[in-house]
Amino acid sequence: MLSKKDWIKRLDEDTLKLLFSKQNVLKDMPEKLKIKLSYMAENYNKLHSQKKVKTKSLKLLSRYAFTLSLITIITLGTFYFYQNFYITKYRSTCQVTEVNGNAYRLFFTKPVLLKPDDRIKEKSTVNTDKDSFLNLKIGENTHALIDENSEIKLTKLYKKKQTENTELYLKAGETEFQVSKLTKNSTFKVQTAALSANTLGTRFTVKETLNHLTTVQIHEGKVHIKLNMKIPLKKLRKINIDLYNQVKAIINQLNMILINQEVQVSLKQVKQLEKEMKNLVENLEKSINENKNNQLKIN
Repeated sequence: MLSKKDWIKRLDEDTLKLLFSKQNVLKDMPEKLKIKLSYMAENYNKLHSQKKVKTKSLKLLSRYAFTLSLITIITLGTFYFYQNFYITKYRSTCQVTEVNGNAYRLFFTKPVLLKPDDRIKEKSTVNTDKDSFLNLKIGENTHALIDENSEIKLTKLYKKKQTENTELYLKAGETEFQVSKLTKNSTFKVQTAALSANTLGTRFTVKETLNHLTTVQIHEGKVHIKLNMKIPLKKLRKINIDLYNQVKAIINQLNMILINQEVQVSLKQVKQLEKEMKNLVENLEKSINENKNNQLKIN
């Protein structure tokens, strides 16, 4: 037969539940047994409450994990749709029609060899090796024949219905462009470090040397040339809006080049002209401010 001490030590959860179901028995139990049972009951309640907290925490964590997974799936799905449907339909791509030698597109600075029928997305950069050339079809019927040792960035390739907006940046080398007749709202622009060439339909060649000498030669039609100058005009606009408009028109002036004509512009020349124009604008601003101050003194 077990002693009181051994009997108390061997109390388990099932025995406790049985004892609690018969609360009237507690009145007749020894004091030590009551203390022991109270202590065990307290620990049992604490353990039970901890289990509830852990269960709630796990449920809450599961909800957060599910929500995060759902957001991730939606984000990735949206990105996939944007990359594979929106860009293809509206911002479009250009197509490789012919490759002679080795031509590449840069994918995160890693060159990927191009082959006929490949499609190249907007913002991509294309390179050709020595003794190599690449022919790209842009939009409905515009072609770019990229010569050897050339690098060109497809800055913008937008097509929606009859509207096409194309912007290319020739970093080095030579490219011949055969631009089909575009609609009124369409644009075709080729940029270099020194200038921008705009047209709605013609055949012309742009060449860019390593020291940034740009040559534009017209074979058919006409091309408008604009020098890439950045002149700060905010102060002048505040001082005199009419003078601001006149200076802006001069800076943004388009020079027309016709068939069989050729133009050469170096980046050095453009920077020198830009510097002179900045000095002119600053002198105009200074002169206008001085005249205003003199008038105030007279009044």
